[in-house]
Amino acid sequence: PLRRYLGEDLRCCVASDVAGGHTAAMNRNTAAALALSRLRWLDRPEEPPLTAAEGLYLATRAPGAFFGKVGAFEPGYAFDALVLTPGPGDELAERTPEERLEQFLYDGDDRNIAARYCGGKLVPKPFAEG
Repeated sequence: PLRRYLGEDLRCCVASDVAGGHTAAMNRNTAAALALSRLRWLDRPEEPPLTAAEGLYLATRAPGAFFGKVGAFEPGYAFDALVLTPGPGDELAERTPEERLEQFLYDGDDRNIAARYCGGKLVPKPFAEG
């Protein structure tokens, strides 16, 4: 009951733990949290499902608070970010920023990441396996 927990001001976040899930990809784990929230809403309509913006918060700022000043684009915070690039065909439809976020959460992968920054430094692109 994540919506209820958030309403009770409990500290909650989305995290990855390959031993406890299927992937380390945070976008996939966030999408799973959103999907489960929607399934719960079908049985409990009084608890609205999480939005993509709330999912982003639960995957960035919420866990970042545990580590200090990370997880937000604010002065004094470490600059950790992904620079995303649209996938093939994405330019065919106008999308709001929230719709673009949802698209990446559900359909995105490493091909949509143009650059990675950690602590303000550009992180080299990982080598492809295979």
